[in-house]
Amino acid sequence: MFSKEESVRIQKEFWDAFELRTAKIPVKGRGKKRWILSRTGIKGMVLKFEADKKSASVIWEIYYKKPEKIDEVFELLVSYKAVINEFLDSSFVWEEDYRIETFDAMYSCARIYKTIDNVSMFKDKDRNIIFDFFIENMSKIEDAFNEIQDILKEKI
Repeated sequence: MFSKEESVRIQKEFWDAFELRTAKIPVKGRGKKRWILSRTGIKGMVLKFEADKKSASVIWEIYYKKPEKIDEVFELLVSYKAVINEFLDSSFVWEEDYRIETFDAMYSCARIYKTIDNVSMFKDKDRNIIFDFFIENMSKIEDAFNEIQDILKEKI
């Protein structure tokens, strides 16, 4: 086990190292690679990375206070599933009612995600595996998002 301070330090080193790795991705006509993440231009929709001591994930997440809005937006994505799946492989999970438990609350969202298990952001030997996974699969999510982004902005 790590102390809280050591854990925070290792997590910061992990994300700093990922940023350096990302900077090496060639981008046509622009500087370094910038992931879309929270800059989707659509309230309640983010693309994100998650990593911990057991796994790593890339995520397209829909979150709103009202569950009906989550359902509505998720159904919109489902209606474009054929287009989205041109970019995502069959190992991506579509989950309409994903529950996230934090130390002080629980909330629901909808997700399209892919996870790699048995890797840890705290193990140096796993970093390149996680980084490769992140880059390959978030690129797929971003390509799918970019393909239907205008439609989503119009309909949400």
